[in-house]
Amino acid sequence: MNPEDPEPAAVAAWLAAGAIPPALDRFVTGHARDSGILAEPRRVAAVAQALDGVAGWATTALFARSSSRVNRASVEAFAATQRHPRDLFRALRSVGPRLLPACLELARGEDPGGTREALLALSNGEDPVVRWQALLVRAGVPPWHVPAVAARAERSGEAWTRRWLDMLNRRPPRWVRVVDARRVAAVRATLADEGLNVLDRVGNALALRPDAAVARSRPAREGLLEVQSLASQWVGEAVPLRPEAKLWLTHAGRPDLVMHLHARLGATGALWVTDPAPPRLASLRRRLARAGVSGVRTALWDGLGAPRDLAGAPFDAVVVDPTGGQTGAWRQAPDARLRAAAAVPRRAASRSATALAAAAAVTAPGGVVLFAPGCLWVAETDDVVDHFLATHPGWSADSPRLLGAPEYDTDTHFAALLRRDG
Repeated sequence: MNPEDPEPAAVAAWLAAGAIPPALDRFVTGHARDSGILAEPRRVAAVAQALDGVAGWATTALFARSSSRVNRASVEAFAATQRHPRDLFRALRSVGPRLLPACLELARGEDPGGTREALLALSNGEDPVVRWQALLVRAGVPPWHVPAVAARAERSGEAWTRRWLDMLNRRPPRWVRVVDARRVAAVRATLADEGLNVLDRVGNALALRPDAAVARSRPAREGLLEVQSLASQWVGEAVPLRPEAKLWLTHAGRPDLVMHLHARLGATGALWVTDPAPPRLASLRRRLARAGVSGVRTALWDGLGAPRDLAGAPFDAVVVDPTGGQTGAWRQAPDARLRAAAAVPRRAASRSATALAAAAAVTAPGGVVLFAPGCLWVAETDDVVDHFLATHPGWSADSPRLLGAPEYDTDTHFAALLRRDG
């Protein structure tokens, strides 16, 4: 594919715009369905990788020629091109049938054109911008995430960031939390009897195959385990809770974390859960009812100002777990990388700052706020904590850290424990 062709130039402009036409999923999935891939359940993941491949393959045209050289003039010209999204989508429909076969080849592990070798050479080059571009293409991440990835590398090191990117195209195992740590061995044996062999164990967390039918297993039906990523389990353990503690979880988007925190509080504690979306709260209440869990109080909260229906304030602990860009869960949902537009971190950071301020206002002296978004871009994590500390005297923070991948085969969570002076 010649980078000077007008159609690839339109795709490049679409990429440079930092947003994805809403119909892209339907467009690519339609072609994948026609190819027969969707008829094979074990290859459905290839469709998600093909979605990434559309962005990756088009970006390759900007940076990699057959000689693996960088054409800076073409890059600058493409980046400067601005067209209406409707026109860009028309161009994508035109060029897509030629791009998609190559994308599907990459998704299947085939590479007759030597694209992977070209990207590998670029990803080890001296120019940092080109290096990160090539690394993102290899990981199926659109190019507008380069500044965010580079900022994370400055905080966590390039080696750490490269290892995280290398893990993105491998699905993590399905982690479960054994509710009673004393029964881990018995639960493990029961799972093995049902053909669900444990791949790894960390404390009372067990890793199973990504496609393991855990929900139909006897331990799941009897309430002996909960499906929960290892990183999320660590978030559930990171907030200090004393007997009779009052805890507020600001977002209901993670029922597994709600169940975990409820289990830790026991019968003597109290848990409030809020969310701006009524459907999510309704789904959570149904989930709690199926598990026979009572006593969890739920309320609507739009994330702006002080919640009106939280009679438990002041709280001993608050967990702020906003939805945000969810970069830490990209291994579970590869196509989410394409939906994460360039402006997402800025908007997510603003919402998180508002939620933290609201949490601080209802935290008792000596209490804590755990800020634990499921993402790792610096703008949504470290910068939010720095802003909070600068605008809230009387608060301090334990060292913020990233939990999970790449050190462990799971998702990634950020965690910063903020303490109010007593």
